[in-house]
Amino acid sequence: MSHASALMVMSPTGRGPKKEIAERPGKQFVSPNGHGAGFPVHERNRFDNSVVHEYYDYDALRERLGDKRVTGPMTNGHATVFPSFSYLPVNGSIRVWHPKGPNKMEVWAWTVLDKSMPEEVREAQRLHNLRTFGPSGIFEQDDGENWSECQAIAGGFITNRVALNYQMGMGTEKEDPDYPGTTSELFSDAAGRSFYRKWRELMSTPAWHEKEG
Repeated sequence: MSHASALMVMSPTGRGPKKEIAERPGKQFVSPNGHGAGFPVHERNRFDNSVVHEYYDYDALRERLGDKRVTGPMTNGHATVFPSFSYLPVNGSIRVWHPKGPNKMEVWAWTVLDKSMPEEVREAQRLHNLRTFGPSGIFEQDDGENWSECQAIAGGFITNRVALNYQMGMGTEKEDPDYPGTTSELFSDAAGRSFYRKWRELMSTPAWHEKEG
């Protein structure tokens, strides 16, 4: 499991999260415009910094946003706004993806801080981001390995002769009563299908100077 070793290091016991947290329920948001988000909904499924966590007034957030949104997408998970802006609410990480040609991607990343945060909270958030999803972060190292290997395999002999399978979670998309919009299961290709569906639409639509009249 990706991130298993990192979660073990960060857990209080050193053995990783409990079974009910590791096998957590969750949702994946799907947008017809290519946006997507995935987020667990278990109230204990968090790995934010303790100093930052204690700073936030979660009662006020729940009053404003509702319990479901605060437990899930507003403070946890990951998301991408089509086509190239991503963010991680849990540690204030935002990033923009810049394709640099075949097999190359440049990522610009920032840590978002509330300007009203005390200095010690700001520093805790900055360090937590660096240690988890910064360039040398323990989670980012896992993801970077996964992405580079996926790209390498995509150019392989077998891969170029077999259709890719994006069917995970197919048929589970539905209008969600708790979270506005369409959601699927947490582990699903639904958001990926939506992303590439929108990309195909844009790539096959004539540009303004190609349209007649």
